[in-house]
Amino acid sequence: MGHPVKRTSRDIRTANRYEVLRQIIAESPTSRQELAAATGLSLATVATLVGELLDLRMITEVGFEDSAGGRPRGLVAVNTSGAR
Repeated sequence: MGHPVKRTSRDIRTANRYEVLRQIIAESPTSRQELAAATGLSLATVATLVGELLDLRMITEVGFEDSAGGRPRGLVAVNTSGAR
């Protein structure tokens, strides 16, 4: 029986970013709150990962969802014009 592979924080972050991107592809457009609920990650983690994906131009902000109170939720979707 082999030894379990030790995952670094970078490995976990990469896997989480992939999971967030996969969820955006599946449910585009979607909000950070919906991504947090779907992935089980914290809203803070999702916000950071979404920021990274926005910086990479893999996703884009596409508007806002109406809110029953408080700030409207920003929606993100796959950037169809392509990443750099």
